[in-house]
Amino acid sequence: MRIYGLILDYDNGLRKLTIKTKYKLLYLYLKKSIHHKFKLFLNKDVLIDVEVVRNKNELNVCYFNKIISLNPYKVTYDTFEIDKSLANVLANIDYFLFLDIENTMPPYGHKGSFNSEIIQLAYILKDKNLKEVARFNSFIKPKSDSSLTDRTCKFLNIKINHFYKEAISPKRLYYHLIGILKKYHPAIIIYGKNDSISLRNFVLDNKLKPINNLLRFINLSSLIMNYYHHSKEEGLFNLYKYYSHNELVQVHDAFTDTMITAAVFKYFRDDVLNNKFSI
Repeated sequence: MRIYGLILDYDNGLRKLTIKTKYKLLYLYLKKSIHHKFKLFLNKDVLIDVEVVRNKNELNVCYFNKIISLNPYKVTYDTFEIDKSLANVLANIDYFLFLDIENTMPPYGHKGSFNSEIIQLAYILKDKNLKEVARFNSFIKPKSDSSLTDRTCKFLNIKINHFYKEAISPKRLYYHLIGILKKYHPAIIIYGKNDSISLRNFVLDNKLKPINNLLRFINLSSLIMNYYHHSKEEGLFNLYKYYSHNELVQVHDAFTDTMITAAVFKYFRDDVLNNKFSI
């Protein structure tokens, strides 16, 4: 339900908005995540355009459409303009590199610190029309054989002999990525933030020259959560099921995850470009 009103009071402790609509006073309640995101904007004599849902006897805020300060007049938040900006950005990126990484895992029963290393990296490079340009999938040799734990092998279904036959060195991966990134300057589409952390740590751990200026990451999970106003991030395979109405059995493989990320991105970008706001 969409409501327009003027804020009369905001109780930070209760996360309760008191607003005056055209006909009556209403009390709206915010979740912690929404409170933390918008609390600085929710002052007295501010106009809001908000979506709410009734939960028993309470009206709970789902998300804000627009927030307008009246003195001085200023639109401090406008989800419609944000969505337009997102559509413009996604429509004007020339190349997308869909990336996924698998890392080593500590041994069973391990306690204390463990330096996780990239053990598999895969990507699919596509142009602005989402036509495939290149693909890559390789195992990566860890710095120490002890990093290739039984737990890692079981989780990723790795056969040791096959792994060492196919795996490339970290330095070879590094220079391959530099070549692709310098040639195409793609936006790197990842699902979740872990892969961006892994790639940056990979460069540091192997004492290689930083490539931060080439790493233009876009976290697809955050984009989707914010665009549809979800309260939490959905799993990649769940999103694929929502979009495609097909259910896949999840396997722990970087290239498979890369393909699913690319498929989910296409569905999502189509929604953004066509102003569709629900899955």
